[in-house]
Amino acid sequence: MVKLTNLAHELIEKQQSINIAVDMTVGWGNDTLFLALHARKVYGFDIQDEALAFTRSLLSMNAIDNVELIKADHQFLDSYIKEPIDLVIYNLGYLPESDKIVRTNSSSTIASLKKAVHMINQNGLIIIVVYPDDLNEANEVKTFVSGLDSNFDVLQYSILNKTKCPFLITIKKGSFLPFCFLSKCVIRSNFHNFCIYIERKIANLLIIYNYLTISYTS
Repeated sequence: MVKLTNLAHELIEKQQSINIAVDMTVGWGNDTLFLALHARKVYGFDIQDEALAFTRSLLSMNAIDNVELIKADHQFLDSYIKEPIDLVIYNLGYLPESDKIVRTNSSSTIASLKKAVHMINQNGLIIIVVYPDDLNEANEVKTFVSGLDSNFDVLQYSILNKTKCPFLITIKKGSFLPFCFLSKCVIRSNFHNFCIYIERKIANLLIIYNYLTISYTS
């Protein structure tokens, strides 16, 4: 069984030189702790005292001192963060084993995403774990990310042979290097093929010219 939180952490590990990272949904602090081990500074948002208290204790037990926990809705991130961001993670839904009434919603999630895509650096990464039990939020997120311009690469990781499974979305600012390299290779390949085509046409014309010349002189 694929665990999307593990996949999210693998993607974080592949991201190079993380200076500023943001956990938009602190919860029990697992993502916050993981980010703290890979970034210079981490900001963590949550609106529940229980989640923040537990995470603060978790960070203390692991001797982590590069995290700033903030009791606020993540849509107000620009009021607390004044520097460019390298990585953002959302784990939408509700706090596991707690009151399911308190959960993320499409309004604040989209509001924060609109700000996050402008605050991340070139080559910055946004990771969103989405749960389809809130169909409205899931659809709103998919609609928003699908409408981002070509300066962003948006990918979705999902389990196709199972229903009602969570899925993961990544937003990468700037084009992936392999894509750029591939584009250049295609251009070069097409130009090479064009040159071969012209050479063959010239060779055919020379054959015809020589044939006509021989026929005329004889």
